Amino acid sequence: MKLLGPCLFFIFGFQALLAGEFKTIGGKDGRVFSLTPDLTFGTDEDEDAYIWASASTSITADHKGHIFIGDGASKRVLEFDEKGGYLRTVMGPGQGPGELVNLLDFKVLTSGAATSIERVGQGITARMQHFDPNMKYSRSQSGSLILEGPVLSPQGDRFAAFYVSHDRKSGLTHYQTALFSSDFKPIKIFTDKTGPLPDRSKISDPGYWATRLGDNLKRFYSGVHVFNFDREGRLYSARTDRYEVIRWSLDLKKEKAFKREYRPVPNSDEEIAAYMESLSQQVREDPDLAAIVSDSVMERAVKLSEPPPVKNPIFGMVVTSEGTLLVIHDVNLVTRESTADVFTAEGQYVGAITLPDFAFVRPLAGLYLPKMVFRNGFAYTILTDDKGDNRAVRYRVSLK
Repeated sequence: MKLLGPCLFFIFGFQALLAGEFKTIGGKDGRVFSLTPDLTFGTDEDEDAYIWASASTSITADHKGHIFIGDGASKRVLEFDEKGGYLRTVMGPGQGPGELVNLLDFKVLTSGAATSIERVGQGITARMQHFDPNMKYSRSQSGSLILEGPVLSPQGDRFAAFYVSHDRKSGLTHYQTALFSSDFKPIKIFTDKTGPLPDRSKISDPGYWATRLGDNLKRFYSGVHVFNFDREGRLYSARTDRYEVIRWSLDLKKEKAFKREYRPVPNSDEEIAAYMESLSQQVREDPDLAAIVSDSVMERAVKLSEPPPVKNPIFGMVVTSEGTLLVIHDVNLVTRESTADVFTAEGQYVGAITLPDFAFVRPLAGLYLPKMVFRNGFAYTILTDDKGDNRAVRYRVSLK
């Protein structure tokens, strides 16, 4: 690992990308939001604990500055100290209490305790596991839910997610996004789109999978909700096909809308090809799915989805400890850069900031989930380079 002063260069092949500060541009009120890197660690260390193979690797931190890496590909959660030194494995692979089957998210809560959420039981059951502030397993709870992309609140009492449900009576599959309580009960449904039920007689037919995946991607293009929470547990939601983020009060009243005029970002052929490769990579990480969905099936699915000429204006959002909102306006899969529009908690647009190597969000099944987290005056994230190697990075945060 390497600690960095605000004026030092990184030495791991990131010199041009990570040196110095990243600042907003285009702000009109004189305020500047900046991120200054001061710590990085990951694949350059000669230990297994520093190798995290998946693009969906997640990160969180506690009040002591300890950093926790959610390595879903290896089914483990790792704890590092405030200097990036490996301390222990909090969770490892297995079916028992405190062990992992299919990690979706792990978050250290404001109380210092922690919660994991994962898929178990052939993917049709969601399970939460709870840990005390010493990271000792305490209890579990489960619900019948086909879950994708959950985002946990800092208090652990709610989560927002994309999920799928099958209605045999109507013959329809529902593709929904909702806010849930911690006992897996929906509190508010935001998006509800429908499609045909799965046809089990065609489960080994590549053409069937290409059509079904193409229809699913088309639904994503037409707009789904994405979510995050601030430190107080207030929900932020946005439809990906329109530029408006809503901040909700704790009792789910609309509290604030964040909007701005924007110039649509073209969806180039190169980026569509890169998007297909990103989806194929995610499929290859699931052995069962990889046996059915080949790269050629994924290529056909992307073509059938009819990618629009311009990108959706919102990919996700992250919120700083002080309430500054970063709306992820573009993710460029060719240059690997992500651009976020920065708003104050009062809704004032400050400017745009661009970071390398997918710093703000992580891909998951056609969606993008918040990756960067804020705590203790720092921003923590995982950068994934063009070789697929992951590194944890900590930035000092400033809004002046």
